[in-house]
Amino acid sequence: MDDPAQAFHSGEINVPISKGLYQPWMIAGTIGEVVIGRRKREHPDEITVFDSTGLAIQDLAIASIAIRQATGMELPFL
Repeated sequence: MDDPAQAFHSGEINVPISKGLYQPWMIAGTIGEVVIGRRKREHPDEITVFDSTGLAIQDLAIASIAIRQATGMELPFL
């Protein structure tokens, strides 16, 4: 997930949490923690699920990195 509070309220995870099928403490971390290596699988058979709730600031940050690192890629929207 990108933001726990937003995901619990508006993300896909809110349905199983509101039905009591899943608890917030069961969430291992955020996508940011995965990206920087703070959170990762402990065993190869574990499954990682990402619940994106649409934080625009993260979309803009990723777009900025992609544009700066783009080489030989035509980006018609620039």
